[in-house]
Amino acid sequence: MPKSPTTIMNATIVTSEYFDKTTNQKKKNYLTIGTLFIYDGGGMSLKLDAFPIHGQNINFYPRTKEHNQPPNNNNQHYNQNNQHNQNNNYQQ
Repeated sequence: MPKSPTTIMNATIVTSEYFDKTTNQKKKNYLTIGTLFIYDGGGMSLKLDAFPIHGQNINFYPRTKEHNQPPNNNNQHYNQNNQHNQNNNYQQ
């Protein structure tokens, strides 16, 4: 029986940046493109649902209680953008 992963992380890329006028800060939009599974003993497995083609770095964030959300201070915008991206994928 295969061992279960001890840690599961979101694999994300930055899709764009924007300026938040309410906080006067530059923020980023993220897109979850896969999942990283980490096993005891150091083994890892990466499942990609999408592949970055423009040389973007893949960022790994621990999963939080909210579904597919990197831990940062612009989670509300991320959720709206991610939901918009998911809706667009289904409409095509």
